[in-house]
Amino acid sequence: MRQSFFQILHDETLRTELGQAVVADLAVENLELSSPATSQAVRRTVIERRA
Repeated sequence: MRQSFFQILHDETLRTELGQAVVADLAVENLELSSPATSQAVRRTVIERRA
């Protein structure tokens, strides 16, 4: 439970300091879906939308 609290606090601090869009992008970059190909396709789509 203690670790969860500190992880939530860290996540909220990042969201506050960096902004929600940046934290969302970091989450997408670390996304692991059912297969590597699917994960890569989602990452590629997000990167394309950023440009």
